Amino acid sequence: AEDRVVIHNAVDLANFAPGPPRLASTLRIGIVANFQDVKGHDDFLAMARLLRDSAVDAKFVLAGEDVVEGGTLGRTKQLAADLSLTESVDFTGHVRDVPKLLQSLDIVVSSSRVEPFGRSILEAMACGI
Repeated sequence: AEDRVVIHNAVDLANFAPGPPRLASTLRIGIVANFQDVKGHDDFLAMARLLRDSAVDAKFVLAGEDVVEGGTLGRTKQLAADLSLTESVDFTGHVRDVPKLLQSLDIVVSSSRVEPFGRSILEAMACGI
């Protein structure tokens, strides 16, 4: 029998750590995920519209890119426009410094339809978000 080693999913706590406290009154709510239909960006934007309709002062950050080139990014940008969210939404594209991005957010959302507990949530928790 072969010796096997299980390497558990982990987060480098030296890089993913709490940043300085945010003092701005506008909430920054984000999602960090590649643009694929299963990641639920449309649900994230529906939530954003509900919050705007409830007069919540927030900016919505969508970090990631369409790595599979399935058109999800384009559809998501169109949905943001259709929901009149263009002024409230920031599409960052690929982010090199994910810890810095997470530290700039107040809330991180996972709207994935296939991941019950994705890595982005572990990284956000390590940053105190």
